[in-house]
Amino acid sequence: SGIVSDVLFAMGLVLVGEAKLAASAGEIPRLLAALKRRAADCPALADKRLVFALWILRPPASRRDKAVFGPEEVIANSG
Repeated sequence: SGIVSDVLFAMGLVLVGEAKLAASAGEIPRLLAALKRRAADCPALADKRLVFALWILRPPASRRDKAVFGPEEVIANSG
C-alpha cells in the first residue's frame, strides 16, 4: 500500500512511502526503485522534493538503506 504525506506539501516537501509486512534485504533496492518510478509518474509531485521510505513490519536483519524502517524505529520516534 502506498503512503503519501501532505504535511509539508505546501512547502514543496513530500514523504512518499510504502508499508510491507516483510521484505528481504535483496528486495529493498527493487522496492525503492519501484516506489520512485511510481512517484515520478505522479504529476502532482513533479515540482516537489521527495523523501522516500519503506516501513517493514518484519525487516531484514541486514538493512543498510536509511529509507528502511522497522517497528522499533517507528515507535522510538513517535513521541
